[in-house]
Amino acid sequence: ENNNNNNKPKGSVRHRLESEWEDSQQTRRKLTMSTPVSTLSSSTTNQAALNQILEKLKQPLLDLEERIYELSGLSMAHQDQNTADDNMSTVENTVAEERQKMLMAWKRKIHILQKIPSKRGTLIRETLVQAIDAARKANLGDIVVKLRSVLLMYDRTAPGECKRQAVQVLKDHGGYDMDDGDEDDDEEGEGADKDGKEEADEEKEELPIPSNLCFEAMSMLGSLGDNTNVTRLDWIHAVKSCKTISRFSALSAAFLQKASLRLDKLSSEREALEKSLERWKKELERNKRRGSKGGNKKSASKEYPTEMWADVDYTDEFCMVHLETHPWWPAKKCVAKDSKLQKSLHTFDRVLVAMVGEHGGLRCVKSTDISKFTGSAKETNLDKFSKTDRLQLKESLAIARRILRGRQDMFLDDNNIEEDDGFREEKKSAT
Repeated sequence: ENNNNNNKPKGSVRHRLESEWEDSQQTRRKLTMSTPVSTLSSSTTNQAALNQILEKLKQPLLDLEERIYELSGLSMAHQDQNTADDNMSTVENTVAEERQKMLMAWKRKIHILQKIPSKRGTLIRETLVQAIDAARKANLGDIVVKLRSVLLMYDRTAPGECKRQAVQVLKDHGGYDMDDGDEDDDEEGEGADKDGKEEADEEKEELPIPSNLCFEAMSMLGSLGDNTNVTRLDWIHAVKSCKTISRFSALSAAFLQKASLRLDKLSSEREALEKSLERWKKELERNKRRGSKGGNKKSASKEYPTEMWADVDYTDEFCMVHLETHPWWPAKKCVAKDSKLQKSLHTFDRVLVAMVGEHGGLRCVKSTDISKFTGSAKETNLDKFSKTDRLQLKESLAIARRILRGRQDMFLDDNNIEEDDGFREEKKSAT
């Protein structure tokens, strides 16, 4: 009886403890199940709010970049370059051989690259950049993409892998068969290691330090379209696909740095234009006073224009412009959107022009320093100018001719549009 009496209290206590334990477990399960749901709901709400903020910020950033892209003249310059590239395939049969050389130019550069020792990293990168540029000029978009991806692999401490991948791209596209006209290029590659220490030092000074950033990081630098490793479309795509505030902030900061430098340049060029307008006004008034007194007008000193800026509309009229220490250069006439400014320029006998081949640079020149565009160099002898000027002039003339061919302007003789450009002897000397 004592044992039975002792078991009952123990049993009742155990039952009570088990009941309390079950209640606590149920409460704990309720709390455990309710907490994640609440947290998930809050997290979802916060993410939705962030997405809304990002979507509201993206378009203003893209609009701002496009506005600076147009104001700086980069839009016009890139549009002209693309137009020229598109019309490169419409060349006449008389220049079919020249067209074939352009298609093979990138292969020739990679062929030269094979003969460059792996220790010459800067020269390897420079030659690869030249191959990319040659492929772009030949309108070979797929080749440009592949070679750019190889360039992004470049490591100045171990450039051999970059060289190997570039050669593999050449092999994948049929390789390169040498002909008699390529002997000089072959000698250039064989002698690449014999240039001496001085030339290597010059290359290190002239070439920028190569970047080893990944494509996602490089795409942040593509705004305004002035980066050779990525395009403006890469930056736009990165902004549109951005899903985090931190990445959007990085894209904005990279654009802000470039835009600030560009706007500072435009501001200084605008000041130069305003100072020039004031000077021309004083000269005009001084000449009028001298003319009214019957005195001889003092001949103004030769004026060579510097870069100036104004918000302009670009016309379709090409011309040739005289610049200091440079040959006559192809340019496109512009009209200031500010009617008051345009009237002042007309009074002072000045014209705003955009130089072909420059990225948005404007000049304000006298009408006497402008002549008709004929598709060829104005000077009969270009030997007095540097080789860099001659090569750039040749490229700029070619761009202008292709643009005009695309518009089917008939004031140029189509039979001579490519051949009679004043660079026949230059082609011989270049080889």
